[in-house]
Amino acid sequence: GDKAFGLLMAHLYNFLVPRTKVVGRVIPPFEFGETTGSPEPCWRRTCPIIQQPGLFTTKHGQIDPFALMQKEDPDGSRIAAILFQDNVDSIYSGAAITDAAGGVIIEGIPGHGDEFMIGKNAPETNLPEHVKDAVKNIWEKACIVFERPVRFEWCYDKTGTVWIVQFHIEQSSSIGNVIYPGEPQ
Repeated sequence: GDKAFGLLMAHLYNFLVPRTKVVGRVIPPFEFGETTGSPEPCWRRTCPIIQQPGLFTTKHGQIDPFALMQKEDPDGSRIAAILFQDNVDSIYSGAAITDAAGGVIIEGIPGHGDEFMIGKNAPETNLPEHVKDAVKNIWEKACIVFERPVRFEWCYDKTGTVWIVQFHIEQSSSIGNVIYPGEPQ
């Protein structure tokens, strides 16, 4: 699935990705990434074949991956795998996207970002500059390494480390505070 591939590519190009175990429907389980050192349980993330934000489960803590796949995708056509990803002791979490003009938009919230990522929490309007600078540095390096616009979800921990928890090669149509260009109805 898209999530596993993006994270694996980020890891292979030496970006920090929390240790991730991929349990797929048709391939044997495999792991990659770095141990975060967090004592908290890991995150369980569905890995759809085609990206569908907010549709499938992301859960912190225990969950039976096979029961989840059976419940949310009984015919096996939409979820390729479940990701077990080490928790990051996040001070801030958020997203960085390449906008339509080729610049970066960085948004986030204090703590874990799961509610923000599915649109239940609004982004913090004043993320600390050192956090935005650290995330922008990762974004710039990723755009250079992949020679393409990127977007990713990130966690910033108490050591000042930026962890990539989702990664995609993609450019948004957003510019500034215009999420999607168009005409008002």
